[in-house]
Amino acid sequence: MGIRPGPTHPAVTSMVEHTGPVTVRALRLLEAFSPDKPELSLSDLARRADLPVSTTHRLAADLLDWGALERDDRGRYHIGLRLWEIASLAPRALVLRELALPVAAGVDRAEQHRHDQVAQRNLRAVVAAVGLGEQRGQFGVGVDVRDIPDGSGQRGHGQ
Repeated sequence: MGIRPGPTHPAVTSMVEHTGPVTVRALRLLEAFSPDKPELSLSDLARRADLPVSTTHRLAADLLDWGALERDDRGRYHIGLRLWEIASLAPRALVLRELALPVAAGVDRAEQHRHDQVAQRNLRAVVAAVGLGEQRGQFGVGVDVRDIPDGSGQRGHGQ
């Protein structure tokens, strides 16, 4: 049995100081993305992660295979959906989800109410347009819906 190099072995220490362990290098690739830079070319990814392009290419291929990265039609890299799926299992993410669900449901109800009001207003406008067109003998011809009352007593539907 030979001696296995540990973290203090000169060969390992030299490698770690230069580029870091493989896990850290892979995480540096993921960390290279930001809200300002959600997509990166291979060379941008290498530069932002401070890694050689060849290392970046090899690690990016592994991350692509696993789903942590995705690549678009232009060859640019993006954070992959699998990373989101894993991150959503974090306890803090679950707490945030629990807190956000009632708020999201309230927003959804308010948005549905707004859509219902718009649909009712549009239906009144169509009924009024048909009636106005019949009065003018133009059934559906030349009626500008902006000239139709919207139910609030005002003209100018859509303004």
